[in-house]
Amino acid sequence: MNTLLKVGTVFVQEGAVLPSEVPLETESFSRSWKAVSNLDGFAMGRKIEDAKWRFFYLAGQRSATAMGNEGQPAISKAVVRIMGRLPRETYNSLEVTQIVSKRFLGIPYVQVFAHARHVQEEMQLVAPGERSAPGARTMKPARPPAVTVTPATVIAGHS
Repeated sequence: MNTLLKVGTVFVQEGAVLPSEVPLETESFSRSWKAVSNLDGFAMGRKIEDAKWRFFYLAGQRSATAMGNEGQPAISKAVVRIMGRLPRETYNSLEVTQIVSKRFLGIPYVQVFAHARHVQEEMQLVAPGERSAPGARTMKPARPPAVTVTPATVIAGHS
């Protein structure tokens, strides 16, 4: 993975439905998550809102700690731990909100904080249990077709 992990980095679950107007470039990060390499959380939110979709920022900060200096390997380990703690089939995005490098008895470690995010077309946040229920999206406005994030895909023709 070539994406530099930093505050504002967004991860999107494989299979997430996103508006086709948002030019996302993703790189594989873990088994089911892709790192967005061309937009940070703020820019991605603006693009999604311009497409008349919603990018929810969910309460409840998540955190994880990894041993090592403030470098990409330690940050990656902590992010993977956060992803492992997220309930399955809930929200489709994650944004890194804070990275803190500390020492305890001379041993360096990194704490990473993140918030769950969710992309959807509806105005109100749809509960995870209702997303797959029949009739959960009864009134759908006519919009351009959405795209699904797949492995090693550049969306909207950007390279």
